[in-house]
Amino acid sequence: MGVVITSYDVNGKWLGSQAEWEALQKLPDPEMVNCSYCFCEGEKHNQLTLEREDAIEGMRAYIAQRGDYLIVELNAEGNVPADPEGAVFECRTPLTKLYPAIYKGTTSAGGRTFVFNRGENQNRYITSSSEEIKILREFINQRVDAEFTEVNE
Repeated sequence: MGVVITSYDVNGKWLGSQAEWEALQKLPDPEMVNCSYCFCEGEKHNQLTLEREDAIEGMRAYIAQRGDYLIVELNAEGNVPADPEGAVFECRTPLTKLYPAIYKGTTSAGGRTFVFNRGENQNRYITSSSEEIKILREFINQRVDAEFTEVNE
């Protein structure tokens, strides 16, 4: 949640300037600077509970910045949110990353990366974008093997 070069002394006294202190306080979770979160709660020891609103917003911003689904926010009942509506594409290998610009030999795919990490087996990509659907269908049609498929649910 942020890294600070200037730090505290052994007694916990701030060593930096006032401007550095004010910049630190603007971070999403200033108490966690130079620290790590431990996802060790829950039945599978893979959950983290945040209670401060600024920490929650900071984690949401981090999740959005990552652009994948390795970390998801659970709803009030502790369930993973429903998958978005759209076309479902599946790969035999979980967590596969597909770089369309590489297989197309061009950058016309807009630098997109498709990460197959949705679903119970973390091997699905779901989109309602017609452009993404077109790119993925073209890719699947060019393949000889059946590693990637479109799932009709």
